[in-house]
Amino acid sequence: MCQSIPWTTKDTPPHVHGRKTVRSALILSRISPLRKRKYYLKNITESINDGVYASIDIDYGNYQALRILQKTDAYGQAYTATTPANDGINNLSGVPCLFLAELYPLSLHTAALYGKFLGEPFPILIDRIIPDGNKEVTNYIFSFDKRNLMTSCKEVINSYGTDYTRTVSYVIE
Repeated sequence: MCQSIPWTTKDTPPHVHGRKTVRSALILSRISPLRKRKYYLKNITESINDGVYASIDIDYGNYQALRILQKTDAYGQAYTATTPANDGINNLSGVPCLFLAELYPLSLHTAALYGKFLGEPFPILIDRIIPDGNKEVTNYIFSFDKRNLMTSCKEVINSYGTDYTRTVSYVIE
């Protein structure tokens, strides 16, 4: 069973790429006094010509229903990322959430996300993404090897009654 965990924040220095500045904030988790502290991405912001252009904010207040707010220019979209209510699947593979990896501006930084330069992946696998205000739901179905490491993530997007499916395969050594 998941429980609420207190968090503290840590800002990281901005990274400048030409005219773009990317700033991220990580949150420091307190999972257990016996375990090493881990950092999770809380915010990433992209600025162009000194103005904020895009950002993602992640609220970890409820482990079973994370809130994600993505903004680009004047457009904003909120999502709920859920984990199974009874038995969450531990993310032993350390693979980041596929949805987050492809959400702009994180989609420009997938190597950093997979390389854990932007914090640790969420410790429980996200199995559903529900955008606020429309009739689209994305479900994730995972396959594992005998070591319980992820071998694939099947993404099924149901948009207004039609399913769109794709599978991403992983080799983890």
